Amino acid sequence: VLPGTYLVQLEAADQVVQQEVTVRLDPRAETNMTALRARQAAARSAATISGTITLATRALQRLTDQINDAKALLKDAGGSAELTAEAEALTEAIDSLRSDLQDANPGRAASGVESNGGAPSADAVWALDRAWGLLPPLVERVNELITAEVPAFNRKLDDAGVRPDPGEPVAMPSRRGG
Repeated sequence: VLPGTYLVQLEAADQVVQQEVTVRLDPRAETNMTALRARQAAARSAATISGTITLATRALQRLTDQINDAKALLKDAGGSAELTAEAEALTEAIDSLRSDLQDANPGRAASGVESNGGAPSADAVWALDRAWGLLPPLVERVNELITAEVPAFNRKLDDAGVRPDPGEPVAMPSRRGG
């Protein structure tokens, strides 16, 4: 947090305790509040972008796993060439999107913001601005795959009778000795 006075609240069970806390700038620091505010804004921006890219990348991995499972089912069931081609097209779209997300990552320029005591560098600001420009349509595309394209593909699989095998039920043993 930036230097200043903050109200801190702790809640535990039925009790709430509040106290003011004053954060002071390290007297050895050679910076001003304008630079600190810019650094904090850049650090928060970098964290938000990084978190969003991580969530999107994890979502793409889940989709990849689902499509790979579907490909295996199609192969085992002698599924249609049309569904197999659609699975391959989805895989290519996911791989391309994953690459675009990696390209949007502000990388080292933004990750160094917190280690710098002053205002962010021009390179860091540029990388963050670039990421904010690239990221929204990429996330929109990830969401389109999640909410529309992969579910539509799954419906086609279901209509074709290609379904995952949930496995065998687990038997519950009898309790012995009491």
